[in-house]
Amino acid sequence: MFYFYCNGGMSMRWYRRYTQEMFVPVKIECDRCHKEYENTGNECLEYQEFVCIFIDGGYGSIFGDGSQLQCHLCQHCAKILFGEYLREAPEENENLNIIE
Repeated sequence: MFYFYCNGGMSMRWYRRYTQEMFVPVKIECDRCHKEYENTGNECLEYQEFVCIFIDGGYGSIFGDGSQLQCHLCQHCAKILFGEYLREAPEENENLNIIE
């Protein structure tokens, strides 16, 4: 015998609830000043402004082929290290250097 239900009829699917363990970052340390910031309370805004750099070295990379590097900087250290090189990002499609 074949049963087919639609439009609010009985579901032919069975479900099981699973509880999944997750790892959630709660604290981060600046690689330059070594200050730690927590992802809670007043430090939450500092935590959210961290600059995280991840580099995967490819063939011919000065960092090494296949190397994986990372750096975490608080916003204050990022400004000290990169400040003179940072500029406001243009609006999308604004000030494009088009090669014809």
